[in-house]
Order: sequence, then structure tokens, then C-alpha cells
Amino acid sequence: MIGNREITERQRRAYLDELSAKRHVLPLAVISLIQKIDALNRDHDVGFRRKNVSALLTKYFIDMCQVLHEVHRLLKPRGSAYVVIGSNHTVAGGEKVAIDTPQLMAEIASKAGLEVTSTISMEMLVSRDIFRNNAGSSEVILRLRR
Repeated sequence: MIGNREITERQRRAYLDELSAKRHVLPLAVISLIQKIDALNRDHDVGFRRKNVSALLTKYFIDMCQVLHEVHRLLKPRGSAYVVIGSNHTVAGGEKVAIDTPQLMAEIASKAGLEVTSTISMEMLVSRDIFRNNAGSSEVILRLRR
């Protein structure tokens, strides 16, 4: 699992600086989403957790970018890997903002040289019903191929 909720003010600034430095690595859709959330929260009186969302998303997507580059490196040609990704949302500046993580991750995978050959909705898997209360709005399995 990648992700964290607790960061310091210094880390928050460092992650947002890293977004600027790594603009070439992330898809435009990821950068635009992070910038939108950051601007909405910056322009409103929000608590420290909401203020950290854009920095935490930056860290998450940069880390996942590194993971997918490593998956590409380790896979044999025509080899496949499967990644379970859940959608989410946040409230930024009083506005609900959807985070279509599967789509964003598919774009990151493409930039890493992987092909998304299929997506499987986790809602189709009946055995997952026991986890329904803790699930996000939806989860998918991305099949990636080198």
C-alpha cells in the first residue's frame, strides 16, 4: 500500500515543490487535479488535513509512477501485471472533487510504457460484498501488459 495521511508543513511544501520538479513524469490530468484541489483549499479556510490533500496526492501519484516504472522494468515482454485501484473523492474549498484514480493510474501506466489491456470492475465479484462498508465508490482491477 502506498499513501499516508500525516505530514508536516515542511513535507507538504516539499511534496508540492516536487510536483513542479516532476511535471514531465506525471500526466496532465494528474497535475491538473492536484492543482485544482490545492487552489480550492488555499482559497478557503480549511483545516490542516484538507490543506494537506494536494501534497499527499502528489506523493501518492509520484510513488505510484515509480512503482509502475519498476513493474515495466521487471515484466518480461508481453508479461502482465494486475493492480487493484479504487476511486475516491475529497471536499476541497467546500466543493466535492472526484478522484478517478483508475483512469489516472491508467494514464500513468501508459507513460511508464505499459498497456492497459482490460479493466475489471470489482463490483462484479460477489465475494467482495463483505467489504462493501469500507469500500470507496468503486474499485477496478487494471490489467497491465509490457
